[in-house]
Amino acid sequence: PPSASAGAPPAAAAAAGGGVPPGSASDLPGYSLKLRKGNACIGDAIPVKWGAPVSHSAKDYLSLIEVRSGEVLNSAELGPMSEGQATGVLTFASKADPSSSTVQKTGTPRLPTSVGTFVVKMFREEDHKVASVSREFVTVTCGDKGGGDAKVAGGKEGEKEEKKEEKAGQ
Repeated sequence: PPSASAGAPPAAAAAAGGGVPPGSASDLPGYSLKLRKGNACIGDAIPVKWGAPVSHSAKDYLSLIEVRSGEVLNSAELGPMSEGQATGVLTFASKADPSSSTVQKTGTPRLPTSVGTFVVKMFREEDHKVASVSREFVTVTCGDKGGGDAKVAGGKEGEKEEKKEEKAGQ
């Protein structure tokens, strides 16, 4: 795995090359990423549910990437507690949780600080291939900092979620 002195992980190069398909896509069999429904409030932690073969490496890692620029804001290894597990949750936060076994990959972990479109990618440690790509999500300014179920008026993701909720309520 890349070191802090080596700069950004290979995720930066992978993120910069081409667009990210909408929805959840798995590039390698057995790997998956899932985010909460809706958008994320700027500055709030971002939990990501991951899935991987039981034989995956604890050094496999997730990267939080700004779609337009390809900038990697945050990368973290799944960690030793993930060994032998097929699923888990990794939460991106602005400061590392001392009680967590998650190992930050490079630099100071950051969360989005402005409105934008982001994606999470899972990389295999052994070959740095993209194993899975989350759906795109939008960060928004939230008035009450109370949750990550924010919606953007007129935003495509927000509209899709609202239509799904309307159908479910009928």
